[in-house]
Amino acid sequence: MNDLMNEMMKKEASLGELRTPYLNKRYIKAQEATSIYGLGRTKIKELAKEAGAALKVDKSFIIDTVVFDKFFETFRLRGGSF
Repeated sequence: MNDLMNEMMKKEASLGELRTPYLNKRYIKAQEATSIYGLGRTKIKELAKEAGAALKVDKSFIIDTVVFDKFFETFRLRGGSF
C-alpha cells in the first residue's frame, strides 16, 4: 500500500511541475491557455470572454487566469458521470 501511495504522490508532483510556470503567471496569451486547459484557441477565447477574463492589448488576446480559473471550475461535474 505504501508503494502505491508513493507512486501516486510522484505522479501528482510531476503534474504539478508541468504546470508550475503557468500557475505563477496571472496573465497569459490564448495560445498558452490551450496547453494549460487542453482546449482549442477558439473555445478558450469564447470562454474567456464569457468569464469576463479577456483583455485585448493591441492585437494580443490576454487571459486573466485568476478570473478564468474560477469560471472554469463551474464546469466541474458532480456525481462522477456525464
